Amino acid sequence: MSRKSVPASGAYPPASAAPVPRADIPVAPAPAPASASRRRAARGADAGPGLAPFARARLVGDAPAFRAALDIAGRAAHVAAPLLIHGRTGTGKEQLARAIHYSGDRAEQPFVPVNCGALTESLLESELFGHVRGAFTDARADRDGLVAQAEGGTLFLDEVDALSPRGQVALLRFAQSREYRPVGAPAPRRSSARIVAACNGDLPAAAALGDFREDLFWRLAVLVIELPTLAERPGDPSRLAAHFLPAICRRFGLPAKRLSPAAEAAIEAHDWPGNVRELENFLQYAVVMTDGEVIDLAPGRSAALTAGAEAARAAWPQPEIALGPGTARPDPHAGGAAQPSSGACAADPDAPAIPAPTGGFHEAKAAAVARFERDYLRAVLARAGGNVTRAAELAGTERRTLGRLLKQHGLRGAPDGSA
Repeated sequence: MSRKSVPASGAYPPASAAPVPRADIPVAPAPAPASASRRRAARGADAGPGLAPFARARLVGDAPAFRAALDIAGRAAHVAAPLLIHGRTGTGKEQLARAIHYSGDRAEQPFVPVNCGALTESLLESELFGHVRGAFTDARADRDGLVAQAEGGTLFLDEVDALSPRGQVALLRFAQSREYRPVGAPAPRRSSARIVAACNGDLPAAAALGDFREDLFWRLAVLVIELPTLAERPGDPSRLAAHFLPAICRRFGLPAKRLSPAAEAAIEAHDWPGNVRELENFLQYAVVMTDGEVIDLAPGRSAALTAGAEAARAAWPQPEIALGPGTARPDPHAGGAAQPSSGACAADPDAPAIPAPTGGFHEAKAAAVARFERDYLRAVLARAGGNVTRAAELAGTERRTLGRLLKQHGLRGAPDGSA
């Protein structure tokens, strides 16, 4: 693939070569070694490509798609090349980034996570690059930014696709030159921090639309790891459940609990749209609400077990566990009162009507989003009198972005040249 153009939507650049085969790494049950010397010993001087045993032990899973991601991660741990981790929410992007950091030569240096979605526009450069005393009204002393804090280690940029255009420019300049200038400083400073970025959106599509800088995309996506969803990891939901349950019971001070075969099968059948985070949330609830030592399904739920993820999703938001008589998981919209358990959701009489779905979930969602975009664009154009520049201001987006959306939906602004 040519590096002169952004790949098509959903297509991330492949690794330059297939991962080099390596021996399976034994899984150690102990947590990460506490001291630098023990970390070095755990990694091993001649270990070759791969994640350190203590780091691999924290990444539970053996599905082929997950193992393929870990193979690339093992190679990425031993080079300083920029890395982009893509995965849906809850797939464990930060955990993987930490495992990569603590498996390589930078393990003794800081790992600094940054939530790009939380960086405010006004303080963005100060947060990233720091400032010197007197740079602005409240700058009463010199302050290191996140880049300086990550010196020699890893700067982990989570939700990098949420960066504003100004933030993208600042990050591009740093990624290209490895230099940054604290706000108010007379001269730039150099950094040896490694950049590891993560996103859950379609970054190639955003770059193709102009919502994310193409040049920044290529700077970040030297190595790319695609983390699979739990639905793409057969066998791993039950492995994760077995991993989480003892720790959850200890954390809550409760006796050990285990899943019944039916509950384990239900966990495997469910597709877990919230991925590992949702699974852990469900297990915490199940541990607290189950009186005995066996977490089981509610009566009448076993019929959906063999029908796969679609039937499971239709039957319950999450697998229903067997609770005490007259008890059900509370409805968050019912004022905290427990409601009788049901296989279907009760309709909200005040909710807007939703057309009956004719395809799968993702197709229905895409159609709903398209309808919303069309209606919103028509409304904001009407408010702006057909002026696209004014409409973009009202929408809080760039004019070129709004223009592309208008073209995509076959809409036009005023005929006086402002479109």
